[in-house]
Order: sequence, then structure tokens, then C-alpha cells
Amino acid sequence: MFGKSKPPNPRQRLTDRMKQVTAPSPGDRAAPLDRREDRATRQAVFRNATITLDSGQKFTVVMKDMNSGGARIEFFQRNDLPESFLLSEPTLKLRRRVRLVWQRECVAGVKFQD
Repeated sequence: MFGKSKPPNPRQRLTDRMKQVTAPSPGDRAAPLDRREDRATRQAVFRNATITLDSGQKFTVVMKDMNSGGARIEFFQRNDLPESFLLSEPTLKLRRRVRLVWQRECVAGVKFQD
């Protein structure tokens, strides 16, 4: 009344401040793409599977997740896996040759070769 302005709404002040903080500044460059953006979406499967080495030796593993390009497997004993081997899981009708991409202890990531 009589020329006095209302105090600003605290919620609006917070909204304005958030816009100001999150707005890109003129000198900012776009962030590099995360390499995971190129990956196909993983599907959690949690299935028992078998890996067969070229020597004929077989190991039971658990396939934790998979996508169109590969899978993550977990095994019960620490084994150094070879560069490539056969991965099979009957309920998914999966029987594919895979290449080892990474391995940490009893977990490995494989890429489907064919």
C-alpha cells in the first residue's frame, strides 16, 4: 500500500536462481558424449548359462544381463577366461561365440561375435 512493493515470493526466487545456475554460460562447450549412450539397452536376465572353452572344458556361469551386442556373466570360481569361447543358455535359445572384453575377479563382459 502507498508505494510499497510486495516482498518476492520465496518459491519464485528459488526457481529464478535455479534457472540462472543451470543455464549454460556463453563460454561453455558441450560435454563429451558418454560412451554408454552408444550402447544398446541392457536387459536383466539372471539365467544359468554354460561357457565352453576350445579345449572342451565347461563352466557354469550366471548371465546377469545382456543386450544385442553382448552380456555380463558371473562365475563361481575365479578363472582366467581365454580371449574367445562359446556361451550357451538353452531357455533363451542362446548359443553364440563370444569375445572377452573385460574381466574383474569373477565377473566378465563379453561381446557376441556372430
